[in-house]
Amino acid sequence: MSNFVTIVLKALYLTISIVILTTLGAQAQTAPTFTSTPNESGVYGASYVYNITTDDAEGNTREITLSSGTLPPGTSLTDNGNGTAVINGTPTTAGTYNFTLRVTETDGILLFSEQTLNLVVDKAPLTATADDQAKVY
Repeated sequence: MSNFVTIVLKALYLTISIVILTTLGAQAQTAPTFTSTPNESGVYGASYVYNITTDDAEGNTREITLSSGTLPPGTSLTDNGNGTAVINGTPTTAGTYNFTLRVTETDGILLFSEQTLNLVVDKAPLTATADDQAKVY
């Protein structure tokens, strides 16, 4: 609920009116949150997908970005513009990739929260079979 307050200042032949808009019953803004659980394991040369979802108690629009670190080569982050995003692709290098995602309100106060991932991309196992014997490398 909004309310207007008018202050009138008079001095000699000058009158100044100041209108102040006040908001009654305003609630404190809260930062958006991640609601998805990260997929922190991938395999070199195989498709990887992490569908990211977020929520905001006030229903503000949100943007999801990479705030630090590096995604595995062959993958990318796509913000869908509706509080969701996806990291997908085919990792081309094995290793451990530490990175942080950030969800930020894009209207009003720019509140944000972060989610840190430690994505481990393993090499695909190789199984060799000969004479009814199997060996996994």
